[in-house]
Amino acid sequence: MPLGLKSPFLEAAGVEPNSDAENKHVIEFYGRTIMAEAHKSGFGVGVEYTNVRSKPTCPDQPRPTSGLKAIRATLCDMNPGVGTILALLAATSGMSVPLARLHSGQGTVHYFHPPNVVLDLRLASGKMNRIPLSYEEIGQQRRAEIWDATVLAEDSGHFMIFTDRFSSNANIQGECGASDGSGSDGERYLHVVKLTTPMRETLSLNIDSCYRSLSTTGGYPQYDPVTHILVIKTKHEDTDETSITRYRIAADGSAELIH
Repeated sequence: MPLGLKSPFLEAAGVEPNSDAENKHVIEFYGRTIMAEAHKSGFGVGVEYTNVRSKPTCPDQPRPTSGLKAIRATLCDMNPGVGTILALLAATSGMSVPLARLHSGQGTVHYFHPPNVVLDLRLASGKMNRIPLSYEEIGQQRRAEIWDATVLAEDSGHFMIFTDRFSSNANIQGECGASDGSGSDGERYLHVVKLTTPMRETLSLNIDSCYRSLSTTGGYPQYDPVTHILVIKTKHEDTDETSITRYRIAADGSAELIH
């Protein structure tokens, strides 16, 4: 569909307005701009396109002249044509990962107004739920690119347990950074999310951390669906101490620490 966007870029390229070629050039032009803006924030970026039924809601305020906000404003100005526009979405490498091994639906863990991270979860009912996730950080510990997210256990219709993993920033010894060459396992977190309304996170723990010299051992964490006990065994690399933590996960997803 034609985008109906007048641009000096198109005129310089000798592209006819309201044509398929116009679409292609506009997409490539704004795609490159998105890539440049994303790289300023330290993330790689790809570009994904989709058709939507109506024009996006555009705020009634002064328009920015540069950056990703300017691109959103430009998209708002585009002519939707015959009830459809071509929406430009930044599918940023390292900012979003699918939730693997989820049997009861589909999920995505992604940055939402970084450094905030959310889980977008669509279960069999078809409704999308956006669930804010929390992350404990100490000192200069920070999360960067999302590497993966994997379900550990599901109790359908009640709760699920999953982990997500991020690259680390460097610690005081200069280790753990993305380019330190140490083979860091990054920062790994465990989350329990209740699946009854309102869906929300009930537990968040930093279980592996290059920054904190913390790692899980012996195939942990483990969840027993019979006893409803979650066991986490961790080792502190700097002290060689090992600790075991247990939680009882109730049917409503609440987590109780077992002493």
